[in-house]
Formats: sequence, C-alpha cells, structure tokens
Amino acid sequence: MVPRAVPDRTEPGGVENGSRQEAGAAGVPGDLGNKEAQERTLAEIREFSKELEARIREMELAREVETKGKLATHDELLREAQENNPRLLDAARSELERLEILAERGVLSRPEDQAQLERARQLVADVEKRQQMIDQKITELLADPALNVRLYEEAKKQDKTIELESITKKELPKLETEVGVLPGDITNAEREISWRRADFSGKEKAVQEAGRAVYDLGTHMVESLSVLQTDESYKLRRVMQEGDSWEERITKILAIRGRMGVFRGKEKAAVDELLVKAPPLLTAFREKEAELARMREDVRKVREELSAGISAKYADLLFRAYLIDERVGGLQFWIGTRQRVRDTLRKAMDQIAARRVSGRGRDEPWRATENEILYQIFHDVLDQSSQRVDEKIQQEQERKKGEQVAKPATP
Repeated sequence: MVPRAVPDRTEPGGVENGSRQEAGAAGVPGDLGNKEAQERTLAEIREFSKELEARIREMELAREVETKGKLATHDELLREAQENNPRLLDAARSELERLEILAERGVLSRPEDQAQLERARQLVADVEKRQQMIDQKITELLADPALNVRLYEEAKKQDKTIELESITKKELPKLETEVGVLPGDITNAEREISWRRADFSGKEKAVQEAGRAVYDLGTHMVESLSVLQTDESYKLRRVMQEGDSWEERITKILAIRGRMGVFRGKEKAAVDELLVKAPPLLTAFREKEAELARMREDVRKVREELSAGISAKYADLLFRAYLIDERVGGLQFWIGTRQRVRDTLRKAMDQIAARRVSGRGRDEPWRATENEILYQIFHDVLDQSSQRVDEKIQQEQERKKGEQVAKPATP
C-alpha cells in the first residue's frame, strides 16, 4: 500500500480548511477528484495497451511478409545456384577451354579471334563472380533466425508431404490390392466346405433310417403292451416314454424282464422281440451316427484351417494398416487406413452375398440359405483376425515402450 501524504496543519480558516469547505459546499467528498483521475489514467493505459497490441500485430505481420519475401528470394537464389548458374558456368568454361587450346595451336591469329578469346575469359569471370554473389547473398539471408526457422519448417513440411505421397500412392494401393484378394480366398474356402458337406445328405439319411428302424421296433413293443393292463406293461411303456438313450432303455427293460413272473408270457414275448432285434439295429444306427460325426468333425477342422489361414492374412493386412496410421499420425494427418481396409472387405463380401439371392432375400442376403457357409467362414475370419491383430498391436506397443525405457537419457 502506498502511504498517503499528510498535509501540513493550517490554522482554521486557512487554505486547507477553505478547500474542504468549498468541496463540502459542492456536496462532493474531498477525495473523489483523485479517484476520477486514477480511472482516467487507467482508461488511457488500457487504450495505449490496445494501440500497442495493434502495433505489435502490424510488426509481426510486416515481419512475416519480410520473412516470406526472404524465403522466396532464398528459394530463387538457391535454384539459380544449383541449376541455372552451374549450367551456364560449365558451358562458358567448356567454350573457354576449347578457345585456349586453339590459341595454343596458333589458330586464333587474327585480332578478332583474340577478342573472342578475351570475351570468353570475361564471361567465365562474370559467371564465377555471380556465383560468389549468390552464395554470399544466401549466407546473408541465412543469418536471419526467423528465416532459418521458416526454412526448417518448410523442410519438415516437404518431408512430410513426400512421405505422405509415398504412403498414399504406393503403400495404400498395394494394401488395397492385397485386401481385394481375400473375398476370393473366402469363397474358395466356402466351395471346399460345400463340396465336403455334399456327402452329408446321404449319410444323414442313412442315420435317420437306422434310427427309424430302432424307433419302429420300440413302437411295436409299446403297442403290444398297451392292450395289457398289468404293472409290468405300465412300467415298460413308461421306460419307452422317458428321454433316455436306447442303451439305457434296454438296460431298464432287461431289469424289468428279469423280475417278471411265470404268468407274464405276453409281456415277455413283446420284450424278448425287442431285446433280440434291437441290438443289431442299434449297432448299425450308432455306427452310422459315428461315421456322420467323424465327417462333421473333419469338415469342422478343414473349415478352421481354412479360416485360420485367411484370418492370418487379414490380420497381417490390418496390422500393416495400423502401422501406416501410426506413421500418418506422426505426420499430423489422418487417413483411417484400418477402417478403409475393413470397409473394403465388408463391401466386397456384401456384394458377393447379395448377388446370390433374389427377391425379398436381397434385403437381408446374409440370412439366406445360399450364404450359410459363406457367412460362417466370413465371420470366423473377422473374429479370429480381430483377436490376432489386437495381439500384434499390443506387442508393437510393448516393443516401443521397451525401446523408450532402454533409450539413454539425453544429457
């Protein structure tokens, strides 16, 4: 806090007292004048600050214009030093060398010949001097820190542009071409599975017929027992109605058969027919079931192998797309390579699925029977590749972290 000055004491009726009386007469506190002056000063300072900011912006703009002008001059001089002047200097030196050889041989005997030789020497000297002037001017320009910063930024921008063009014009088209092969791989896998499953219908029919033979035999026993109103008849029919396997049913029927008395001849006859005829029929039924199960397991393994191979290829493409996105992100751009790869495959597969169906099925082609196997393989590929690429990305991220940890600290 700034200490306030203490005025000299005056006699009553003096100057100080008179001033206070005048202020009091006006009805205004005595220190209000100081406050108003302070507010005016603050307003003036604020106005000056605004003007100063405007002047700074003008200076920065002028500096930017100056830097751009120097940058353009630098680029022009650099092109002159690297392209035009060296070409002119080489040509002039070549001509001078040719003329000097001729002079040594005494060919340039006339005064006008000597004049041409001097002109050639002067031309070489002038071009060399211009080269020195250009070099000196470039050196002077590079003494400006602002221009050096701008040149560095332009170089970085140029490097980024070159790398981005390399990615978009070379790497991306190559990646998309490889993605375009995957729909063919998936449909080839589908044909392989379809061919192997073609035998299913015959085997499934044989299993159904063998199972029907056992079922009919059991039905015949139940019908024979239904006319009998005995406890054993009821128990036997109940066994047939329960959801046990045929082997379990036969075991229970054998137990009931062993407890039948002498006067249960009809029940025994019905049971014995089942117990005699069922085993060979049941054996044939189980063998056909086992054969069909083996075929299905074989097809499942083949489908897994085919899907795994395609998934590995797709995961590799997605991982390469991830690496491209990382590099592009480092260049402060974004092109969404991974999403483009996914969209490319999805669009191609949707088109294949839609071409196979007609009518109402075209609204939901993946629900159509024609695309059942294709759907299974495609989604196997999507699920497996997603897991694979996530693992690859995690490994890559851990590798980078390890490199950062191992990197020695900058002194």
